[in-house]
Amino acid sequence: MFGSVLRASVDPESNKGKRDLVILDLMLFLRLRCSQVAGLELSDIVRDSGRHWLHVTGKGTKTRRLKINDTAFASLMNWLKAANLSLSGSGAVFRSVNKGGVVGAHPVTAATVGGLVSEYGAAAGLAPAHGDSRLAPHDLRRTAARNTLDNGANLVQVQSMPGHSSPDTTAGYIGAYDRDDDAAVDYVRY
Repeated sequence: MFGSVLRASVDPESNKGKRDLVILDLMLFLRLRCSQVAGLELSDIVRDSGRHWLHVTGKGTKTRRLKINDTAFASLMNWLKAANLSLSGSGAVFRSVNKGGVVGAHPVTAATVGGLVSEYGAAAGLAPAHGDSRLAPHDLRRTAARNTLDNGANLVQVQSMPGHSSPDTTAGYIGAYDRDDDAAVDYVRY
């Protein structure tokens, strides 16, 4: 629900909205950090085995290949069309959009991406626009990880997307050990 409410706060008809929606989608679905979103190049998007994949570099220069789901891919294609960009092109995926809706040549910064998260969090009524209680980019990573686990992925699968080196890191990150949950007993069979 959190992701749906956040996504619904974006105007998908404006160039800025098209850009911002795919930024939020990549953070909500693929758990990208602000710096990873801002640093994306068109060459980081590849097609293999009938799917589109994203090559991202994380902390410690670990490189991961993440499958782009259909929702995020549709948003991406809407943005690329609006920005007159192509998957076969080069340069930054996300570029500035001025107040008139004109797409510029300058890539967005990590600070811009972080500001967008707070802006849309406030627009969606999820958090104030400023201050310690604002919606932060890390909230999207944590929510996406929790959502993935709640929808049936195992902890190792959840761990792989944000690039954590240990399932224990992921479990602590999403509060998996904090839940009063007896569901694990249902998996014991003899």
